[in-house]
Amino acid sequence: MAQMSKKAIIIIAAVAVLVIAGCITAYFFTRDLGAVAVVNGVKITKIKLEEQMEDAIAQYEAQGMILEPDQIAEVRSTMVDKLVTREVLLQVSESYEPTAEELETQIASFKDRFDSEEAFTEALTMQGYDMVRFTKVIGEDLRIQKMIEDRVPEETIVTDDDMMAFYNENPSYFTQPERVHASHILVNMENTATDEEKALALKKIKEIEQELKYGADFAELAKLKSEGPSGPNGGDLGEFTRGQMVGEFETIAFALPEGKISGIVETQFGYHIIKLHTRYPESSVPFEEVKAEINKYLFDEKSSNKLNDFLESLKEEANIRIPEYKPESLTETPEQA
Repeated sequence: MAQMSKKAIIIIAAVAVLVIAGCITAYFFTRDLGAVAVVNGVKITKIKLEEQMEDAIAQYEAQGMILEPDQIAEVRSTMVDKLVTREVLLQVSESYEPTAEELETQIASFKDRFDSEEAFTEALTMQGYDMVRFTKVIGEDLRIQKMIEDRVPEETIVTDDDMMAFYNENPSYFTQPERVHASHILVNMENTATDEEKALALKKIKEIEQELKYGADFAELAKLKSEGPSGPNGGDLGEFTRGQMVGEFETIAFALPEGKISGIVETQFGYHIIKLHTRYPESSVPFEEVKAEINKYLFDEKSSNKLNDFLESLKEEANIRIPEYKPESLTETPEQA
């Protein structure tokens, strides 16, 4: 066989390099095709994301919210992160398989929320589930739960110093605004009332005002003649802060001295006579009264932070790729996705 020339060897070698380079390029171009993320080699498909996005957008629309493109992009980013986190958790929790009894108990707890088996099945169908898929998801959730219970330290401690520091650093949370306790007598008057109807309502409230001046008991008179829903309770409105009542009513109520009765006050609801019982100035809620609430808040916050730190550590240990999102990407077949 004739010996190859040096030139031929160089050409063959160059072709081989180009072929290898082409294969590498093709691999990196196609390896993430159809995926919105890859976790330790496992693809999270665009189809799966779109299913989640459709559900999320439908929930917003059901509340009367139409999302703008930038809001949809934000929802998409959040959804990708949730799918990545769940995939990481599923992989880490593979050895934490729930028992058949645990699975049955959990499914039974969901069924107990419905009046019948048929109602439960109908609810599953409306959410796009059949019993097989639902059982699979519940099993996955139990796996994740068992793993977290095993690997995340259970004890969370909130000290008195923690609670006092939070109380002192957030005075606005524990400030009770100025408020008053008042009652009223109301003669209703519609916005569409005629001059004759207005005159009749004004006549009624003036007669009530006269009775009060002659010494009638305010609460008893309210029970007899007030046309507002508070009438049966003697006109008692309870305590309220600024901003809770219509402007004209509020102005007079907060200006009255304790124990005094106003003149006639006109609002959009009609004619009122107001009695101020007690005025409460702005004040701080004592620490002891809110200690239990602060304890719960800090406990939940610390527990949440502890879980989030654990999840982030799992994600840092995982090999996660999130391909660049291209809204105008080429159409893919289901096999590619």
